[in-house]
Amino acid sequence: MIRIIPGLVAALFFFTHQQTFPAGIPAAVDSLRWELLLLEKPGEDNLQQIAAAGFEIIGRQQDGSIRLLAAAGRRDWFGERGLAFEVLSGDYGRSLAQENLGRAVPAAADDFATGSMRGYFSPGEIAALVDSLAAADPYGIISGRIEIGRSLWDQPIWMVRVSDNAALDEDEPEVFYNSLIHAREAMGLMTLMYFLRYLVQKYALDDSVRALVDSRELYFVPVVNPDGYEINWRIFSEKQAFGLWRKNARDNDGSGELNDQDGVDLNRNFDFQWGYDNRGSSGIFLQDNYRGPSAFSEPESVVLRDFMAERGLAAAVNYHSYAGALINPFGYTDKLTPDSLLYLRLGELLTADNHYIFGNAPRTLGPTYRVNGEMTDWMYGDTLSKGRIFAWAAEIGSDQDGFWPPQSRITPLAALHLPMNLWLARISGFWPVVDSLVVICQGDDPCLKEVAPVLSNPGLAPSGGEVALRVESSGPGLEVVDSLVVLPVLERGSPSLRAEGRLRFRFSGNLAEAPVVLALSCRQTVYGSYPLLLTRQVEVSFDLNGDGQVNIFDLLSMLQALSSGTFSADQVRACDLNADGAMDIFDLLSLLSELSLQDRRQP
Repeated sequence: MIRIIPGLVAALFFFTHQQTFPAGIPAAVDSLRWELLLLEKPGEDNLQQIAAAGFEIIGRQQDGSIRLLAAAGRRDWFGERGLAFEVLSGDYGRSLAQENLGRAVPAAADDFATGSMRGYFSPGEIAALVDSLAAADPYGIISGRIEIGRSLWDQPIWMVRVSDNAALDEDEPEVFYNSLIHAREAMGLMTLMYFLRYLVQKYALDDSVRALVDSRELYFVPVVNPDGYEINWRIFSEKQAFGLWRKNARDNDGSGELNDQDGVDLNRNFDFQWGYDNRGSSGIFLQDNYRGPSAFSEPESVVLRDFMAERGLAAAVNYHSYAGALINPFGYTDKLTPDSLLYLRLGELLTADNHYIFGNAPRTLGPTYRVNGEMTDWMYGDTLSKGRIFAWAAEIGSDQDGFWPPQSRITPLAALHLPMNLWLARISGFWPVVDSLVVICQGDDPCLKEVAPVLSNPGLAPSGGEVALRVESSGPGLEVVDSLVVLPVLERGSPSLRAEGRLRFRFSGNLAEAPVVLALSCRQTVYGSYPLLLTRQVEVSFDLNGDGQVNIFDLLSMLQALSSGTFSADQVRACDLNADGAMDIFDLLSLLSELSLQDRRQP
């Protein structure tokens, strides 16, 4: 069932939010603590055992040693296996919070990273920010928070829709953004909120943003795992330490208290290849990748499953941190998907600005890395309960950033992913692009220039009609001979295709260069404008009177020509000394400059 959550007095709430916790949630978090361990050169076999045991490797040293997280009390696992280790921090969450406080810098007036968790938003602040964006939106492009289900602790899981008519469910390509399926990976949340704010703020100011929002439905679920994030918020509120709780709040051992036995990794709880092996997920309670007693055993994963089953999503990104990688299916095996070539092209496009490594999990996270029952694999691999979704897991940041990057890094990291988020929305439907414009010179006519366009469609839908590239505008002195090139159709994900036709232009006079703007369109929708500067080589002679010299008599010829007020084509061609296609005072200045140079050259 989906229902709209009433809006808050958002701005007031955002700045006056008090520390409150949902009723019925276990209060004790003081026993939750994580240690940072340094393990000396464990070797490949031990690495596989460590991964299978559910420990999180968070950094690798040049000498082969690794840094990893262990819940308090779990370090004995290494001692029992004779693995040498060093405790770098007995309370890594507190160490991180203190380190980030030490690296804090004064915030700019318009800074985004203003949440009460060292810049990160608390649960209440997330809701308040969304409500404030909706309240201040005069165009109706952002919906209210729409509840799509409830968590284990009966907290609402909600989504937001952004489109030109956000209150309506229209027949437009759909794209899905989500974060916090792992509760300690808050940088994904901040990236989504930054993008959401960007769309609302830029809609009236940026034509490309308006065109995108008007032609798409963008769905956001910022907090997939509200109970896990609530635990981390409470740890910060009570201990001034960053929480490193990853899973949901399932009371696995039935103790009624939170401890390291509790929680299910929601990103191992989907039914595509669930429990495929004990390498990509675990059947042991205390391990961070515990997959649950059965597929879709958790209300949070069921909520996401049902939400996606009701939609027609074409593309999705599931935000995580951290590895500086964009990961496509499959994660449970090293086998490639049937769409591996398309994934390769799209991965290159999506990472063009952030330069992340892209590919499947073995390629991006290492040949031994496996994950099963995972949401990205399910989005693509399951086609029985829904359509196929081209999905990626985006791992934000580097080892230096970690799970809770310092406040000064939040806004730069969020901004780094704007191009990727925009391109993901574009490729969710048909979106043609001009890959190149090849300018061809005709040898027998130096005044004629031809432009051969190369087009592609990285989008996940075909054009459904002719794709046209036409001349939108051109500079003076340039005649447009052929103004239109048409491709009959561009299929889904089509690679670069050279159009059979060409655009043709003719230079006049001594014009050396002229600007052109081309518009790419399909079915009355303009998908982009492409500026182009056409140039040619022009030889200019300052000897206007043809006596073989450049002197005062050429200046008199120029003055006589300018004084006539009307110019023939031959006069323009002869006197256009600065090659701008016109005959005017600037040509006189060019001649005076040349005469001045002549004087300086004489002995």
